[in-house]
Amino acid sequence: MRATQRSRLAAGPLSVWQHNGTWTLNGGLWTNAPTVGAELLANGAFASDTGWTKGAGWTIAGGVGVATTVTAGIGISQASILTIGNWYHQQFDIPTLTANGLSPWDGNALVNQTATTTGNAKLWSLRAAGTTAGIFARVGATSGTIDNASIKPLTTNTLFIARPGIADPPTIGAWLTIVANTHCGVVVNLDSIVTPANFVIGLHNGATASMFKCVAGVYTSLVSAGATYVAGARLEVRKTAPTTYQLWYNGAQVGTNQTVSDAGIISNTLHGGVSMYSGNILRI
Repeated sequence: MRATQRSRLAAGPLSVWQHNGTWTLNGGLWTNAPTVGAELLANGAFASDTGWTKGAGWTIAGGVGVATTVTAGIGISQASILTIGNWYHQQFDIPTLTANGLSPWDGNALVNQTATTTGNAKLWSLRAAGTTAGIFARVGATSGTIDNASIKPLTTNTLFIARPGIADPPTIGAWLTIVANTHCGVVVNLDSIVTPANFVIGLHNGATASMFKCVAGVYTSLVSAGATYVAGARLEVRKTAPTTYQLWYNGAQVGTNQTVSDAGIISNTLHGGVSMYSGNILRI
């Protein structure tokens, strides 16, 4: 059931924010603990040599996945477990790493962020571009071990917080503090909090700023570029015309102007924030 909460905006009147019960306001700052679904990976603890498709140089032994001088783009994976367009939490431990780094696979490509150090619970949020999930060598001759791999889906309608406005707001923005490799940002022209399917989102994940449109649940990348992360910096989606969208981060435009003319998007009047991880903080 939709929940609402009143807050004092940094500028503007008392407004009603709409969300699905996972957002919390504390001292003018919003955090979100999106609903996380059941585990999708089989044998994520590598207790046996089963369940995984192993690329050249990968083995399972001693209760861990083992990479031995693995070529870039080669991984250990499980097919047909992701749903294209859905968001996920993926994490794994790296007990040892003697060369290069490891990245999750989004079903179509490596995610941009690479784990280059050992440690537990290396975490990413990612949007599936295919149905196969895995852990892959980012650059050549990668050696190391992995353990406790996990992939869990995020419930889409718990990602957003929004309030009613006009169809063509000049700027929707938020000041962001981001846990590396997870996503947060703003949503513009959202059709529904309960069943979100059409919108434009601007995101940052601690390294890359991106903007997508989503039409009937299908995402299209509009902008994606490196943007140096600054804790508390502002990310904005600006509408300079009814069908012209810009992505801005820390006072500079990222990428170029984008035309979005989809009828399912441009007349929607809900705008606000989006966060894929509980550690992220937004001031909107």
